[in-house]
Amino acid sequence: MTAVPASYLGVWKRSLLTTDSGHRDTTTLVFWLQTQTLFADLRIPVPVPAEGSRSLQECSEQQLLQLAQQQGFAGVTEVSDDICTWHRELDYQPKSGPPDVGKMVFVTSEFVTEDDPSGENRYHEDWHRLEGSTGKVWGHRLEAVDQPSRKGFLLGAGEYFLFAADRQVDLPPKHDLQSHIMSAESVEQQQALLGLQLSFGWIRKLGQNPAWCITHSTVPGCVDKALLPSSITVEELNRSIALEMGILCPQGGWKLLPA
Repeated sequence: MTAVPASYLGVWKRSLLTTDSGHRDTTTLVFWLQTQTLFADLRIPVPVPAEGSRSLQECSEQQLLQLAQQQGFAGVTEVSDDICTWHRELDYQPKSGPPDVGKMVFVTSEFVTEDDPSGENRYHEDWHRLEGSTGKVWGHRLEAVDQPSRKGFLLGAGEYFLFAADRQVDLPPKHDLQSHIMSAESVEQQQALLGLQLSFGWIRKLGQNPAWCITHSTVPGCVDKALLPSSITVEELNRSIALEMGILCPQGGWKLLPA
């Protein structure tokens, strides 16, 4: 896959979404981390679902349904002129609908707009690049040592990282994740369906927070926890055989693969 233009690299935070139905969203926490080829995108509603819960096991059924409203994806980005296509390989929601494609306009180097490429004005988004995200940009594909079909991504841009790890169970096509949760046969099945982890945070130590500190996550109990030991640097990742990462880490850890 051809590398995206350098202007896309970094972490972008969405400030506005409008749709042709009249919907306007300025509160959802949305972070898009873009490397030369790989991307990850995390979208958490506000108020944050199940905030304060220490695990999926602690959540009530109502909280599990709230968590199912989250969104997030990871995969490969392709750019052709002003058209950007995000090829999703991991998706928090059931895979459905048209390809994820947007028409991008760089208003400034730090502010880009995204619109419906069909010209029908179905949606509009404003994105602002986070300060501190234009340093070293890198990305790794991940593979579960004990379950090679289970994939993940660990991406970094400047001061930030975004970790994406697939759930341990398959998610059949359906309208949305809430539908799966409501039709699940057990609480354990509900929890497994919500087991796709997307976690965003800081790479370096800040104040009382550890290095690799998670600030936002789709899985309860991750925030303020370290994704990796502080002794591991970005440079040392390339020398690692397997890493233990995530609240639902596979046995044997994650194997790092070329981007």
